[in-house]
This record gives sequence, structure tokens and C-alpha cells, in this order.
Amino acid sequence: MRSARPPHFDRPYRVGFDVGGSKLGLDPDAAPADRAVPDRGVPDATAALAALTDTGALPRGAVREVGDGSTLATAVTTAGLVIGVIEHPHVAVVPSIGPGPGR
Repeated sequence: MRSARPPHFDRPYRVGFDVGGSKLGLDPDAAPADRAVPDRGVPDATAALAALTDTGALPRGAVREVGDGSTLATAVTTAGLVIGVIEHPHVAVVPSIGPGPGR
């Protein structure tokens, strides 16, 4: 399936799409079943991974440099979902609006 829109972020370590305001990152180094990982832009990937683990999520490795000064980490939630956090020093982070459902 091809996207009608080009990626908003295209680097060797990650291709990112904006899907209805949510970001979907494709990691070319991930296992085939894990290539499509939703991630959230954060101001500090290390702090965001710590916050995820505080909720019971299991990190899938340390925060790692992925290129262009960006860092990325993924974790598996208690529900078994793989989610990522990415810190782009050259991209502004849009703050969340309100607490959202389930918080």
C-alpha cells in the first residue's frame, strides 16, 4: 500500500508520517513485525523512557543516537504495545492538549 502523502521526515534511520496529527515512525533496523512503531516527539527521550518504565512498561534497550542529533527509545507497555519516544533537537515538540483518555 502506498501513501498518498510523502513522509514528513525521511532519514536513513527513520521515515516518519503524519497520520491525522499522530506520528508514525518506520524503523528500517527493526524486526519486520516491529517496523511500524508509533512514536511521540519529546523534549527529552531519556526522561520519557523513564516515565514509561514508571508505568510498568519494559524498555527495549537504552536510548540510542539515531542520527542528526536525534535519540530514540522504544518500550513495551503492560498491554503489550510497542511505543517509541524520539527527541529531535531541530524539531519543535508540540505539547499535548489536556490529559487525554485513559490518563
